[in-house]
Amino acid sequence: AHYLKRWSHKGADQYGILYLAFHGNEGAIFVGDRRRKGARVTLDDLADMLGDGLTGRIVHFGSCETMGVDKRHIRRFLSRTGLVAAAGFKTEVDWLTSAVFDVLLFEAMLRYSLTPRGARAIRARMWDQYRALCNRLDFRMIVRHGRSGD
Repeated sequence: AHYLKRWSHKGADQYGILYLAFHGNEGAIFVGDRRRKGARVTLDDLADMLGDGLTGRIVHFGSCETMGVDKRHIRRFLSRTGLVAAAGFKTEVDWLTSAVFDVLLFEAMLRYSLTPRGARAIRARMWDQYRALCNRLDFRMIVRHGRSGD
């Protein structure tokens, strides 16, 4: 929670990508020992910790299954935080394959602006250039609805 607050602070807005690499399940990540009470952190918990006003930033969940929830749940997370997009995997993934994919995704993120239009371009690039990997990893990127000029 401490580092999420630091990242979401206005003074850290030059750091546009939040990468959360944890174990996960549908709509959540696990911080530390999964057996420990409080280890499961949901998208709603993350939204509470991050706060709002995160325009111009993207989160990528480098975790199994976190994005395997209804799109409305992810859109609510984006709406509550102001994040431009959330990316990740809908199913269980091989860690090495997903790590390689993450590097390719970050390279794409650095090529485009972190706006809704830029995020849609990132998603299109990943599916155009790495369709087999996107399918294999069940990759999903949900973009916040932006103004037509974004």
